[in-house]
Amino acid sequence: MGQSRQGLLGERYELQEPIGRGGMATIYRALDRRIGRLVAVKVLRDTYSSDAKFVARFQREAQAASILTHPNIVQVYDYGQTGNSYYIVMEYVQGVDLRRYLRSGDVSIERMVAIAHDVAAALGAAHRHGVVHRDVKPQNILINSDGIVKLTDFGIASLYQDLTAERLTTTGMTLGTVQYYAPEQAQGEIVTPAADVYSLGIVIYEMLCGHPPFDGDTPVAVAVRHIQEPPMPPRLINPAIPPALEEIILRCLEKAPERRYPDGNALAYALEVYEDVMAMGRTVMPPGIGAFADSAIADQHHTDSTRPVGAAPGTVPQTAMHPDGRGPRRSRSRVARIATILLFAAALVLLGASCFFANQIGMLPLFSARATATPSVREVAVPNLVNLQLDDARMRAEQAGFKLTVQKQAIDPTGKFPEGTIISQIPQAGTEATAGSVIQVIVSSGQGEVVVPNLTGLTLAKARQVLASVHLVLGTVTMQFSDQQPGIILNQSPAPFEMANLNTAVDVVISEAPAPTATATPRPLPTATATSQPTPTPTPSPTPTSTPTPLPTLTPMPTLTPTGQP
Repeated sequence: MGQSRQGLLGERYELQEPIGRGGMATIYRALDRRIGRLVAVKVLRDTYSSDAKFVARFQREAQAASILTHPNIVQVYDYGQTGNSYYIVMEYVQGVDLRRYLRSGDVSIERMVAIAHDVAAALGAAHRHGVVHRDVKPQNILINSDGIVKLTDFGIASLYQDLTAERLTTTGMTLGTVQYYAPEQAQGEIVTPAADVYSLGIVIYEMLCGHPPFDGDTPVAVAVRHIQEPPMPPRLINPAIPPALEEIILRCLEKAPERRYPDGNALAYALEVYEDVMAMGRTVMPPGIGAFADSAIADQHHTDSTRPVGAAPGTVPQTAMHPDGRGPRRSRSRVARIATILLFAAALVLLGASCFFANQIGMLPLFSARATATPSVREVAVPNLVNLQLDDARMRAEQAGFKLTVQKQAIDPTGKFPEGTIISQIPQAGTEATAGSVIQVIVSSGQGEVVVPNLTGLTLAKARQVLASVHLVLGTVTMQFSDQQPGIILNQSPAPFEMANLNTAVDVVISEAPAPTATATPRPLPTATATSQPTPTPTPSPTPTSTPTPLPTLTPMPTLTPTGQP
């Protein structure tokens, strides 16, 4: 860290510890001293501070994000320069990115659709201002502790009306990013909002299938697959995906931009229509619904696709809370809801009438055939596959007259299910189901490893919650004098962002109020005790060990020898 980062940036922002690192910048948690608020400060790395190209890109990010205000976009508060340090001050999001969120536990398809909707709505807000994100991926989608979705990192965003905007080539790609590039983006062409729709389609595909549709050993290999290969239909990987949702995903992943949803607003609207269809108990878009959605999208293009009834184009839409408390969500047009239901009902009436008259004139002997076929439907008991190895479970399912499909693999935090064994199944064992139907299972991937979250700045209670969400536990708690607020975590082991086994104990050091100043005064006391100790040292006075008294007794002996001579 440069010298300017050791103090305050802009004489206002006190940097604390790093909370994220990207290709060109480091993000720090910081304290805004002026208003006492925690913020996130993105600082351009010293390596790029002297490169005009990177500085311009960094400034473009600040410019693009600062004009965007939306509940699903990380807000930019400020940006500036201190010495050679360029920085952007953003909203501090206490949470995890989408990839870690999905790893933390089972996430329902409904929740995944809600996340996709909120990201699409955020992109729609950007697209209305002429901003293309160009880097939509799970790492740039944050979910805070309240479950609210936040889109961040407009680092390579561009104004798509500006035909001089910087192009990206395959030489500047990384493997982790090119997996989400649209074909035209992978070819280095100037992109439109439809490129963001493609990238979000990849993210939705990955959420539902467990991996993106295209991978490879090099960025160029992945880019070629984006350009040339159609994606595998997601329902072939995860049969639990409703057909209507698969239809939306595949439209997002069309190779030609004009065949996709034109922007984030259109995709968000399509997902809302899908949710209405699912609420009616359907899994397939009813006849005519696609054309209706397209016409509604075209009519509302470049305006807010979900503005209130009677509001003028461009009016800021109302906001409401998600029914499960996931945060703000745009309310849908009541006219659109009614039109959807009426069209659906009309289509059903028309289809029913057509089948009835066709059957009456003998062209469609469908009902009589089905009437005779229904008694042949056989219901059999579903076998218990839990705790079996996958191959054994498949064999048992086939013996009972069923097919087995792996819905997904999941980490087992309890350690009860060895790798490759069945954790759960649908339908459950003991229930009855049609012979030949599918049993969906979840297979254990073992205990595995998780990313250690950053606990610094949290209280112990909050740290326990965060650790529990990723299947870790709180370990030893040590107190340390600090000028920070008492009870706040100062340090931890293992360190943030390291990999650790499930149920690993994370030791923490928490702040304690500074020691009282009176503890410095007792220092002279040891010197007083030292002055009284020299008094016993004179004890060596009775050291007459050197007295020569024995020596004189030996001297008379030589005088006796002469007296014995005659």
